[in-house]
Amino acid sequence: MLHRALERNMTTYVYILVDPRDSRIRYVGQTYDPDRRYKDHLRSARNGYTSQAKFEWLQSLQQCKMRPAMVIVEVTTGHYALARESYWIARLSFAGAPLLNPWYAIESAQIDFPNSDPVSTKVLTNYT
Repeated sequence: MLHRALERNMTTYVYILVDPRDSRIRYVGQTYDPDRRYKDHLRSARNGYTSQAKFEWLQSLQQCKMRPAMVIVEVTTGHYALARESYWIARLSFAGAPLLNPWYAIESAQIDFPNSDPVSTKVLTNYT
């Protein structure tokens, strides 16, 4: 579905998932439909259609009757979405966030991508 956002240069949201127990950022992602993507994350905790580490984290939240918070950290266009997601993964990894993104996303993330696209870094929505 993200390819549609890239093709149409749609508004795309870079978001983080936050553990409500300790306020630590655990995941960075991007989507053009935050509501749907948040529900996808919650479903993956039930059906296991995610990485083992993320599955275990989401399961531990469910056992406590909790959900991760989804916070939108940046709004961009589909054309820049991959680079901006990579930027946030690198920035947060460098700062010590215990991200559950796949290792290859963290290893290849680049923090020095120029901010040539007008973006908003305001928190638009906090999904809980």
